[in-house]
Amino acid sequence: DDVGRQVVVLNQARDMVGNQVTTITASTSETTIVTAAAGVFNDLTSLTITNSSSTATLVTLKDSTGGTTRAIYSIAANGGITIPFPTPKAQATANNNWTLTCGTSVSSIYVSAEFVKNV
Repeated sequence: DDVGRQVVVLNQARDMVGNQVTTITASTSETTIVTAAAGVFNDLTSLTITNSSSTATLVTLKDSTGGTTRAIYSIAANGGITIPFPTPKAQATANNNWTLTCGTSVSSIYVSAEFVKNV
């Protein structure tokens, strides 16, 4: 801690944990959900995706803009999912965005991404 005592915390120290909230509205374009930081791997620890539309959609998760697909999730109409990653979902390369792309343009997709910063 700040005064030199040993502290054991799951995944990362408090000041190295981030949360970013993003809304994707009527789009099938790739959208950043965790913004890149120079020299930092942002490893996901939790992802919550909510669909406010009456239309189901698929969302594609990538760990860099235009990069490799890391997961595809089916989001029900007026539904959502929360995905905890007990072992953080590792980002392949530092200084990259995490992105989501909707397969169908729907009213709004709300995303909350929690991540740990690793250097």
